[in-house]
Amino acid sequence: NRTNGFPCCASPYLLDEVLRKKWGFKGYVVSDCGAITDIYATHKFAPNAVIASAIAVKAGCDIECGDDYPHLIQAVNEGVIDLATIDQSVRRLMEARMRLGMFDPPSMVPYTKIPLSVVNSEKHRALALKAAEESMVLLKNDALLPLSTRPQRIAVIGPNADNLDVLLGNYNGTPAHPITPLAGLRRFAPLGCKIDYEKGCGLTGFEDAAIIPSSAFPSGLRAEIYSNPNLEGSPTEIRIDHTINFEWGEGSPAPSVPKDNFSIRWTGDIVVPNSGKIVFQATDDDGVRLYLDGKLIIDDWHEHAPTNQSAAAYLNAGTRHQFRVEYFERAAGAVMKLAWHLPGGRPYQRAIALAKRSDVCVLCLGISPQLENEGLDRTSIGLPEVQEGLLRAIRATGKPIVLVLLSGSMISSPFAVKSVPAILEAWYPGQEAGHALANILFGRVSPSGRLPVTFFRSLAEVPAFTNYSMQNRTYRYYKGKPLFAFGDGLSYTRFSYRDLRVTDLGAHKCRIEVAVKNVGKRPSAEVLQLYVRLPSAGSQNPKLALRGFRRINLGPSQSKTVAFHLGPNDFSRIDAEGKQVLDRGVATLLVGGRQPEYSQRYTGRGTGLRASYNVR
Repeated sequence: NRTNGFPCCASPYLLDEVLRKKWGFKGYVVSDCGAITDIYATHKFAPNAVIASAIAVKAGCDIECGDDYPHLIQAVNEGVIDLATIDQSVRRLMEARMRLGMFDPPSMVPYTKIPLSVVNSEKHRALALKAAEESMVLLKNDALLPLSTRPQRIAVIGPNADNLDVLLGNYNGTPAHPITPLAGLRRFAPLGCKIDYEKGCGLTGFEDAAIIPSSAFPSGLRAEIYSNPNLEGSPTEIRIDHTINFEWGEGSPAPSVPKDNFSIRWTGDIVVPNSGKIVFQATDDDGVRLYLDGKLIIDDWHEHAPTNQSAAAYLNAGTRHQFRVEYFERAAGAVMKLAWHLPGGRPYQRAIALAKRSDVCVLCLGISPQLENEGLDRTSIGLPEVQEGLLRAIRATGKPIVLVLLSGSMISSPFAVKSVPAILEAWYPGQEAGHALANILFGRVSPSGRLPVTFFRSLAEVPAFTNYSMQNRTYRYYKGKPLFAFGDGLSYTRFSYRDLRVTDLGAHKCRIEVAVKNVGKRPSAEVLQLYVRLPSAGSQNPKLALRGFRRINLGPSQSKTVAFHLGPNDFSRIDAEGKQVLDRGVATLLVGGRQPEYSQRYTGRGTGLRASYNVR
């Protein structure tokens, strides 16, 4: 990132003036991986690693994730940085290590007394279950949920139904006993319920991608292997490969080539067995480029952990097409595989047949870390095309559908919102995913999660991300009608709000009290949300902002009075000079279980109250 002309890891304003002096931060700062290299390699802010490393340490970046800081020795020798500045960073780092007990006998360090068994303890499994249950968001429910507990046949369909990847997201540990949605429904369904399963399709294709076979390359692929990551100079080795299906790990692609910092170019002709849309999928660590008939269709030329990149092309069977793949490996594990999804076959038929002989269908759709993670952006906010087709095919059977979305970000499907009676956003819910899902679908737990982001209808409704302007982005500035709003979420009961009182405490402080009652027949948690609309709302300023939220549990007919406190920060805005100023005038306070104004205007199910507070 770069702010006000400075790479953030080299910004004295951010790291010293704001972080340490203004905010009083006493700890140490570590860069993101490769961020110091970016200072000279991509930002072009410094001419080389020596200068970039010195600039970063001077600004207050104490330690890096990367391999540039060894150049600090040269920087000291050349007088680019002095030892006193380096000592300052070293002191911060050593203090952190001392506080962690890294130099003390194990008997003095409390962390050494925690046994490994605590990781998968019953207490922690219960916490994982609670986190999953409370984070799932019920977005729509036309009286289908909770599902009946009488004996029935339930069809579980979709590529995420039995997919361990969607439980954990990125940068995760490995749970001892993960429970997929399918496993959870089978294990925790009421007695007599029969759970059947069909995958229906893959995440992005009708079937799982298959490695492109040697028959697709009639003359093989000429592999030129270079002992550098940039395909420069003459290749160290040339050979013929018949498929691209390599997982070298910490090894090298050839005896004469290093295990890190190498690159490969494969060239040849490809012939497809079926005419139609071919989806090519590359699994790579680090970078890959795929050219078809001279056209670049996959461009992922940067360092990252193993990810899947895909692109589609319409090709005719039996016709030779020019084919070129370029790959580079920087460090720490090497993978390069090339697979495809072929057209043809009879998609969805087994899933449709299962739906027809079932009483209700649970569709587990969405995306996975294979399609969104660090270094891999989504190309659309909608369901992948093949999953949208599966949804429509199952909907056409007329059987009731519970759509369970698993994703790490918003999913837009206007068709589903219009046509499916129940929609549950489950996110990447952790090791107890299936257990939590079964508890919610069968009514043992009332859903209580709320959306932490806005679900837009399409990317056409928001500006292109060419700058950091917030206009018409996020719930605070968005002017349209979202598919689902920030803060949205339903439960299996209803709540009423009354007796909203605002007490002025002076000095631009106030106390807000509201009474909430569960007027339904099921116990449930409610998440109260307090929004503030400042006098200057609109134009360049937020139209409203969340200023407090509270989760409370209420049984049937139970009531509770909840209090919030607001102060000067809550009634302030940032002016054009970047300064915080009190926004004087009459502010509007909105309290409810969702964005109150949104729910009243667009859904007719408003549960909120409003009041005014004069900021004098």
